[in-house]
Amino acid sequence: MAVEVCHYTHMGKPELKITRFDGFNPVEGICTECQDRSLFQVMFPRDVKKPQDALNELEGDFRRHLKKAHSGEDFSQAAARIVREATERK
Repeated sequence: MAVEVCHYTHMGKPELKITRFDGFNPVEGICTECQDRSLFQVMFPRDVKKPQDALNELEGDFRRHLKKAHSGEDFSQAAARIVREATERK
């Protein structure tokens, strides 16, 4: 009897999923859309006084990741944009 392996793919809006806590403070999270599960960590978790401060740090890193990795532009669109920008400068 063969067993099929099903790989779950979220295929939705990328979200920050908290994966580790230090007490009540979130200290680690991943992007739900990245195959390599991009990891975000609080730099100095022992220095964080409030959970909201730790969450703010993780969310800031995640927002930067969204702009870089999930801008909605595929490779062909990026190539066309780069060529267009290069020719406009002349």
